[in-house]
Amino acid sequence: MKSTRRHELQHNTLDAELAKLIGFFKKWGTHLAWSLLIGALVALVAVYAYKRKASRQYEMQAEYERLVTDVDPDLKPDDRLAALIALEDREGDNTIAALACIEVGNEYASRVLIGSTGESEDSESPADLAREHYRKAIELFGEEYSVLGKAWFGLGKLEESLGNYDAARDAYMKIGQITQLRGYPVAKIAEVALQQLEVIKDPVKMATTAPSQPSEEAETSEPIEE
Repeated sequence: MKSTRRHELQHNTLDAELAKLIGFFKKWGTHLAWSLLIGALVALVAVYAYKRKASRQYEMQAEYERLVTDVDPDLKPDDRLAALIALEDREGDNTIAALACIEVGNEYASRVLIGSTGESEDSESPADLAREHYRKAIELFGEEYSVLGKAWFGLGKLEESLGNYDAARDAYMKIGQITQLRGYPVAKIAEVALQQLEVIKDPVKMATTAPSQPSEEAETSEPIEE
């Protein structure tokens, strides 16, 4: 008798709980369904955005490698330069964009050395354009310290080649001031460049045994007549 009564109580309790649950879903079921649907859509959008970003990064990296390492005989220097400039402003990978800035700066700096302007007729000189792209890498992508070191070093070499030794010295010293670059090859190379720059600015004067100007005795002496 007691067990039957207990069973009935348990059954009634279960029915009551089920009734509450059914009532809850009747009242809030639509809201829950919409919440689940919205959550699924948010997750889907997040996954899509992540995959799209990864795809853009891969495309940028592949394009950069093609322009920098591949030897394409049909790709003219100015076409390569234009492709690198386009890569600077593409979204997806700031590091690749920064490296593209430096490659463009290096290209214009090399044109300064050989005295060429390329096929394009820019209003700015190659030196100004090289500075512009090095600075772009420094200002826009300064969080990438390895890129930052390369940009400052390229700028220093440019100024050194132009005889702007003070500007070159400042650029090399910027590398030494970046604590995150200590121990990196670019920091050591910049240190060596600074030492060489001091030698260029203050060349060693060779000693000579010849007098720098005629002595007073030689100037006042008169030829001896026989």
